[in-house]
Amino acid sequence: MSAIEDRLFNIAMYYGIGDSVPIYSMYGAVKEVTGSTDHAGSLLIPIYEKLVTDKLAEVGVPGDDGFIAWPSQENEALDTVRAFLHEHPNDPNDQGFSIWFELTDHGESVAKAMPAPFPDDEN
Repeated sequence: MSAIEDRLFNIAMYYGIGDSVPIYSMYGAVKEVTGSTDHAGSLLIPIYEKLVTDKLAEVGVPGDDGFIAWPSQENEALDTVRAFLHEHPNDPNDQGFSIWFELTDHGESVAKAMPAPFPDDEN
């Protein structure tokens, strides 16, 4: 991954500590890191691929009883995320809360061991 993607991955992991994260927040992370959301979709694809393929997070939606991971195969979930990011390359518009991720127990452990991505924050 590039330096920008590494930073975005670190932010994704940080955001996920103890919380579900909407894709909208990741567009915000792109703006924080690059100054705009131009090409956010292409920057976020490798982040979601790493989160899911490394079993650090599951993709889904929040429900009344907590986070509901999509009951699909890993590739199907990633295909849905990729399609969304291709369809919304710069802005999630009103669909920013349609895809979420939540760290797995393993992902939570990894995230807590990582340095905070923002200088004034601590894990």
